[in-house]
Amino acid sequence: MIITFDTTFFTLHYFSSEETVLSKTKKILINIRKLGNEGLLPTIVLGEFYVLTRKKAGRDIAEKYFNELANSGLRIIDLTKDIAKQAGVLRHKYKEKIPWGKLHNCSYSFSQ
Repeated sequence: MIITFDTTFFTLHYFSSEETVLSKTKKILINIRKLGNEGLLPTIVLGEFYVLTRKKAGRDIAEKYFNELANSGLRIIDLTKDIAKQAGVLRHKYKEKIPWGKLHNCSYSFSQ
């Protein structure tokens, strides 16, 4: 399984106060490290998440989280036209809203 992570996922993972959301994001991050799975982290997500984190929590936390993601073992990739289109489709589908507390609305599912 290959999952391309987006800014919403990391926003939920780092900033949601709901324990069920954190439990689900942790499960996804654990499962992506299993043999045969791969997590992709577009460079644009690193930039977007840095800005969001800096606004919400300040420079030091933004630097900390950026470094965690950059050294997480996820494969960092440049944004391609296919990934950009997929992101646009998802943003349209969810009306450009971050689904706080509703992780099942994200594009990540381990129903396979």
